[in-house]
Amino acid sequence: MIAYPKGLAVARYSEADRARWDALVDEARNAHFFFRRDYLDYHGGRFDDHSLMLWRGRRPWAALPAHREGDALVSHAGLSFGGLVVGPATRYADVVGFFDMLASHMRESGLARLVYRRAPQPYWRGPGDEDLLELSRRGARRTGVRVGAAIAPAGRIAPGRTHRHELSHARAAGFEVRHDTVEAAWPLVTDTLRRRHGAEPVHSLEEIRMLRDRFPANIVARTVFSGTDRLAAVIVFISPSAYKLQYYGYVPIASRSGAGEFLDAVVLDEARAAGCWLDLGTSMEPATGELQARLHATKEDCGARMVLYETYEWEP
Repeated sequence: MIAYPKGLAVARYSEADRARWDALVDEARNAHFFFRRDYLDYHGGRFDDHSLMLWRGRRPWAALPAHREGDALVSHAGLSFGGLVVGPATRYADVVGFFDMLASHMRESGLARLVYRRAPQPYWRGPGDEDLLELSRRGARRTGVRVGAAIAPAGRIAPGRTHRHELSHARAAGFEVRHDTVEAAWPLVTDTLRRRHGAEPVHSLEEIRMLRDRFPANIVARTVFSGTDRLAAVIVFISPSAYKLQYYGYVPIASRSGAGEFLDAVVLDEARAAGCWLDLGTSMEPATGELQARLHATKEDCGARMVLYETYEWEP
């Protein structure tokens, strides 16, 4: 039996906690701007917020961005991932205490199960597997896994021959990557999604503009130009540990020009200069949830390797 520290308590998040919630998120081992309240709250009424905070005395110690779906507590369907946000001083015994008190809270609130969508490796700036151990000890089941690809900030794997050839092509053509506006890059994103997948971005232009205005240092655009022509663009989400290629787009004539590989290489250099991972996103087929092996192999050719986005379910 692990004895957790005295003074621990779990309580629902309230608006009065906003500043302390955000301060905890900023210093957390798995810090990310989309755990901040200005990002979570933009979802409005689409989710029934049921976020929780772990307190140690009067200090916030950890937080669980979450919402309620029927009898389930979900962390968090409005984000790429969720999970327990842990402060730098949070120890294993604190996490044990959190799950003990979470079980009691869920029973009292009529919540039968926890759906836990955990942050993958690139989004941790320090070790943080305490929640994985507790989920295992308590009989949680892994119910889903999405395959992603990322490049670490150090010890880069050499890119493959195809990637090197495309880079040489782009450089010989005199392409240039510039900082761009989200608004100017967005048409390439939407056109590419419609052309390739018959789909729309998760965010509308109005939403991504609003979020950019709230987080101007975290949501940026980079575009490959040939003269004044935009060939390819990416919307990058920047967290303290990772640069994520969130939305990608290109004009059809750029598909074999090396513009995409050149854009990836420039953003990778930017990420590595900041000591961050480069997250190339998931390689899953939207309609079926199956791995797109060819897409994943293309990312491996850039020097990326597999990371997993895992979902667990726990019935306390």
